[in-house]
Amino acid sequence: MDIKRPLVIFDLETTGTDISKDRIVQIAWLRIGEGGVVHEEESILVNPMIPIPVSASEVHGIYDKDVENAPTFKEISDKVLKAFDGADIGGYNIIRFDIPLLAEEMLRAGKSFSVEGRNIVDSYVIYTKNNPRTLSAAYKEYTGKEADNAHDALADVHMVAEVISRQVESHKALKGSISGAAAFSSYGDKSSLCGKFINKEGEWYFNFGKHRGNPVLSHKDYLDWMLSANFPEITKAHINMMLGKDEGAITTANNDDLPF
Repeated sequence: MDIKRPLVIFDLETTGTDISKDRIVQIAWLRIGEGGVVHEEESILVNPMIPIPVSASEVHGIYDKDVENAPTFKEISDKVLKAFDGADIGGYNIIRFDIPLLAEEMLRAGKSFSVEGRNIVDSYVIYTKNNPRTLSAAYKEYTGKEADNAHDALADVHMVAEVISRQVESHKALKGSISGAAAFSSYGDKSSLCGKFINKEGEWYFNFGKHRGNPVLSHKDYLDWMLSANFPEITKAHINMMLGKDEGAITTANNDDLPF
């Protein structure tokens, strides 16, 4: 990379995705100098001073016990500011999340964090601009035509029909058929509608979190927690089915509605 001044590439792990209320639980960075030489590498666990939701811990693997003796963000804020001093900034999805949250945490610590005058390099934005994942982009790629009335539901389904037709025609792996396209569309396993569970040889396993890969019935306490937490109703209906519960407050689907 042609680096004219230091570049700090950083990432945050947090208690959630709400910039106004969530907190940092880990910050890591590389400070890269001329010639791409890494001058500093750091990773710090941070005590957020609020409980870390289980849903967040299941994503990044950091639990309350891991940070109970860690410094607060205020205690490390000067070190962070020094690392970013005089540097451009890089990361993944930092423009919409990491930078605003970092600035918010600095304000809570009584400090100021400004990006004015810095180059901000966001690899997520670069990736999505070069690899658009919209229906309009797929329509243009497969048909060579510009999309009209994109996001009108009827216009969208006409575009999807045309895209599927072109995909079946052009990709040998789809074997020229809808059944071939369906097989190629599959992720390879039978999973519940929201993807929380996966079926292997007739037995259901967790497909997320700390119990991923374990049989669901070996952690019934976790299933009970899921029933009381903020999970989709269809997921809760699936849990009731697996637990053999035919009645209760959550019975939104029968076995025929669930993908086995």
